[in-house]
Amino acid sequence: MTPILLWIDALENRYWSIRGRLRGPVNDPQICGDGFCALGVLCDLYLKNGGEDVLKFKARWDGSHFVWDEDGTEQRQSNENDVPKPVMVWWKKFHAMDLAGIITFNDDLYRSFNELAMYLRGAAGLHYVTAK
Repeated sequence: MTPILLWIDALENRYWSIRGRLRGPVNDPQICGDGFCALGVLCDLYLKNGGEDVLKFKARWDGSHFVWDEDGTEQRQSNENDVPKPVMVWWKKFHAMDLAGIITFNDDLYRSFNELAMYLRGAAGLHYVTAK
């Protein structure tokens, strides 16, 4: 499955939403576990589905930080102002779509994960099939 299809499915079904950080605690005492911003979900999917690239970059989560190795130097990212390099390399293998607007969509416009999934479906030319 391509990253955009994985991302749409994950946004619609499997992740708690937070804003301003790739990964962090959910601000709800009834929810146990971490939440993710929209790009954090994509980072998590990369770790689970990126294959050899994950090993090449030694990518991983360290708390709320996405961590990878680049030229022998550890790189860390916790905010969502940029897509971490390994995730972008993986994304670009499949899609030409720019991800810059996703940050605005998630943080500045306060859109839900379902709204973002609908946006991604449209951008990818995918449509819902409804049962009769």
